[in-house]
Amino acid sequence: MPGDRPTQLRQQQRIKLPDAIIAATALTESLPLVTRNAKDFQNIAGL
Repeated sequence: MPGDRPTQLRQQQRIKLPDAIIAATALTESLPLVTRNAKDFQNIAGL
């Protein structure tokens, strides 16, 4: 379920909720993630 994706990312990667929502949206919608803060997303597979 797409709404569970941010929760899963937070539990697995220990990231902040806003970052988890951004990452989950990019993954769910198959979109590239463009950020100036790459270190927060570096351990998330598929980004």
